[in-house]
Amino acid sequence: MNDDEPGMVEESIASEASVAEADDNLRNMGVAIALCGILILFGGTTFAIWSVATEASSDYGDYNTSMKFGVQEAEIEFEGDGESDSETEDYDDAGDIEDFFNNLKIMLYVLVICGAALAYMGHSGEKMEFAPKVIAGAALVSVVILLYTFVVLPDAFEEETEFFEAADSDAGFYVNDDSDSDGVEITVKAMPSIGYFTAIVSLGLAGYLIKDRGITLKDITG
Repeated sequence: MNDDEPGMVEESIASEASVAEADDNLRNMGVAIALCGILILFGGTTFAIWSVATEASSDYGDYNTSMKFGVQEAEIEFEGDGESDSETEDYDDAGDIEDFFNNLKIMLYVLVICGAALAYMGHSGEKMEFAPKVIAGAALVSVVILLYTFVVLPDAFEEETEFFEAADSDAGFYVNDDSDSDGVEITVKAMPSIGYFTAIVSLGLAGYLIKDRGITLKDITG
C-alpha cells in the first residue's frame, strides 16, 4: 500500500498541474468569438449585415421599401396604400452580390474556427503556444470582414441593381439622402445592421485578448 503512495501523489500533482493550465478566460472569449460568427452566418436577416431603405412621400400617399441583407438571404419589405408585404430571396444568380456573400461566408467560417480553437485551448490547456497566433488571426479576420463589407457590398449591390443611380444618390455603406422629383419627396437610407456590429464585437473580444495578454508582433511571428 505504501509503495503505491508516491505514484498516487505524483499522479495527483500532474492532474492538478493539468487543471492549472486550463484558461477559463480564453475558453469563454473563444466561445464568444465563435458565437459571433455563427450568429452572422445562421442568424438570418435578424443578424443582417446591411440594410437599404427608401421612403417616398407625395400627395397620393407614402410608400416605404426596405431590404435587409443576411448572409444566406435578403428580406424585402414593402409598405404603402395601407398594405404591407415581405418576402425573402436567396442570392442565387445574383452576380456580384452572390460572389460577395460567398466570400463573406468563407471569412465567417474562419472566424468560427478561430473561436472554437481558442475555446479548445482554454478548456484543455493544450496547444497554448499557438494561442497568440489564433487570437491575432481572429482579430485580423474580423477587421477584413468589416472592411470588405464596408467597401465591397454597396458597389456589388449597385452593380446588380443600379439602385442608388435610380434614386439619384451616391452608392455607399452609410447613406441618408433626400431628394424631390415631380412633387415626390424621396429619402434613401443605407446603414449597417446588427450583423455588422456583431463582427465589431468579435474584433473587440480579440483585441481585448491581445491587450490583456500583452501579445506582441514577436509572439505572433515567432
